[in-house]
Amino acid sequence: MICAMGAISLLGFIVWAHLGLLIRENQVIKFCCMLESLYTTNYIEFFYVKMFVEYISLNLISDQSAGNYICFYVLLTRCKKHLNFSYVGACGTVRSSETIRKISVSKFYPNWFIDWFVGFVEGDGSFSCDKSAKRLFFKIRQKDVKILYRIKNYFKFGSVTVDADGYYSYTVYAKNEILVLLYILNGKLVLAHTNERFVNEWLNNFNEWFATSNPILYKGSASFLGMQNAWLCGFTDADGSFGFTISADKKRKHGCRVRVYWYIDLASSKINGGSRNRNTVEATFIDQSCNKHELEAMSIFLGFGYIEKKYLTETSFSPPTSNQGYRLITKSLKDCQSLLDYFELFPPQTTNKKVRFIRWKRVIKWCLDRVWVQRLPKIRHLIKLNQDI
Repeated sequence: MICAMGAISLLGFIVWAHLGLLIRENQVIKFCCMLESLYTTNYIEFFYVKMFVEYISLNLISDQSAGNYICFYVLLTRCKKHLNFSYVGACGTVRSSETIRKISVSKFYPNWFIDWFVGFVEGDGSFSCDKSAKRLFFKIRQKDVKILYRIKNYFKFGSVTVDADGYYSYTVYAKNEILVLLYILNGKLVLAHTNERFVNEWLNNFNEWFATSNPILYKGSASFLGMQNAWLCGFTDADGSFGFTISADKKRKHGCRVRVYWYIDLASSKINGGSRNRNTVEATFIDQSCNKHELEAMSIFLGFGYIEKKYLTETSFSPPTSNQGYRLITKSLKDCQSLLDYFELFPPQTTNKKVRFIRWKRVIKWCLDRVWVQRLPKIRHLIKLNQDI
């Protein structure tokens, strides 16, 4: 009770302390204490709210069961002419669900996190520069704000902001911080186009502007190691997914079949750091601006999959392009089982991929145990749930 009263008092302090900081007409903050996560329709000072969330998580939910979570809602409003501030606090419980469980936070960083990070950067990262100001920029755009804060906390630098389209950006531009990333990424990038931008936008300019007497030497591109390191996991986390479908098949006893599959998409054109809709349900995919031969090389190294053309739409790539995309896909249960073993060793780090992987894993095991027929209603339900993330 004392902790609860203290928490409410602290919340009141935070609310009134931010009267002068409200810059938008409507701001809604929803955060779940057990998740230590912040969801905002409009971004405001994260530090104070996170501090409050951590306080609550340490004092109020330590004894909460897995079935319920304490949640708080704060409504901040501001009229155009007059500052009308209102606090609407609701302390209640939210029933456990797969959607809630998916975003549990771990402060543990595995020893393969850097390899994961490199793959993630090659999926969603961008390198750019402002030659007139002699500044270098690094950006990762994602809808999952949690993974961006996880990266920020790992490196202890950079900033996370929300964009107008609902995506979040992790941005680094301080010279000493860029230098850290230069050393981390140099020689570890796999894709040709990523290496090209890294050298042309970053390395060459950094050496010309800041390191003429002792330039950083380019170490070349890294080899694709498939399932031997966490690069593929990071790549999948950036632009990937896991999936399964139920398709009609009159030749089969039950008139249908369940297929689990994994695929990666490579487009011949992509805007660096641009936003894309990644709501495809039944697949593992990676959107990249590299050539078809890189997909073929990946397929040969992995030992499975085939290449097919990908239909490009406004929602799959932004802006829409007439250039052809390609897909490396496998629908083999055996291949997906191998991938399952890989992702058990290097589990996804982003919120959505964690959830999709758990569902994908369940369906694979049902297929291996030959009980998928009895699980058809559940599989249909899981497919529907995947459409919401």
